[in-house]
Amino acid sequence: MKKLLLRITAGFLVLFVIIGLMESPVVAQMKTGEIRGTVSENGRAEVLIGANVFVVGTSLGASTNLEGQYVIKQVPPGTYTVRARYVGYKELSRDVRVEAGETATLDFALVATAVQLSEVVVTGQGAATEKKSTSARRNPSISSSRDVCRDLWRTHPGVHPDRRRAS
Repeated sequence: MKKLLLRITAGFLVLFVIIGLMESPVVAQMKTGEIRGTVSENGRAEVLIGANVFVVGTSLGASTNLEGQYVIKQVPPGTYTVRARYVGYKELSRDVRVEAGETATLDFALVATAVQLSEVVVTGQGAATEKKSTSARRNPSISSSRDVCRDLWRTHPGVHPDRRRAS
C-alpha cells in the first residue's frame, strides 16, 4: 500500500513539474508588450490602408487594416525604432518604449511625395517584310483551268484533265 501511495505521489509530482515548465500563452504575453496605432495622411483625415509598419532590426511588423490601424504583438520589452512605409509617401521613423504586458501607442502621419523613377530607354530594330496578298480575287479563265488540270495530272496519279481517260 505504501509503495502504491509513493508511486501516485511521484506521478503527481512529475505532472506538476511538467505543467510548471510549460509556459502558458497568458504568461508569454505578460513577458512581452505590443505596439498599436494608426497610419494616416499628414494634414488630412484620410487613413492609409495597407501601409507597412515594422520594428527596425527585427522581423516584427504589420500592415494597416481598412481603418488604417495596425497592431504588432509579442514585442519584447525595450526601446525600438518603428518605421511606417506607404507607396507615394515619405517613410517616417519614430522611437517607442515597450513595457512587458503593456500596449504602446504610436501613430504616424505620412507626407505625400512624388515617386522618382529612373528613365526607361526602349530600342528596337525592324526588318523589311514582303507583302503577300492573301485575299486577291481572280477571274479564272479556261486556259488557266487547263493549266491547273495539267499540273495536277503530272503531280498526282489518278488525276487526268480528260475525264474520260481518268484511272
